[in-house]
Amino acid sequence: MTLPPPKPTPAFPPPQISPAAQPPIQHQLYSEVKPPNGMATAAFVLSFFSWIWFLGILCGILSLTFGGIAYRRAVTEGRQGKGLAIAAIIITALCWTISLIFWIVIIGAFTTGETST
Repeated sequence: MTLPPPKPTPAFPPPQISPAAQPPIQHQLYSEVKPPNGMATAAFVLSFFSWIWFLGILCGILSLTFGGIAYRRAVTEGRQGKGLAIAAIIITALCWTISLIFWIVIIGAFTTGETST
């Protein structure tokens, strides 16, 4: 029992593309790098400190202020950091809401107890 012979390779070379038929070379242009937005980063970092009761008011106000300025700069001047600015504003609002609920529960727990006369 013998194996069939292998198929022969084609006798002609692959087709050649003439230089005139090749597409023109396109140079890739680099896009302009947007300047960083340090206020967005500062607002994002400060937003995490807005839940601490003694720093919450100051850090929250600074975070909202920096976040608003950074968002406006990102939209009008084309800077980076639009997402960080939005995240800072949302995190600050969430931290203030949770902190407010916490203090309402704590104050309510101490004021609704029975009083001794």
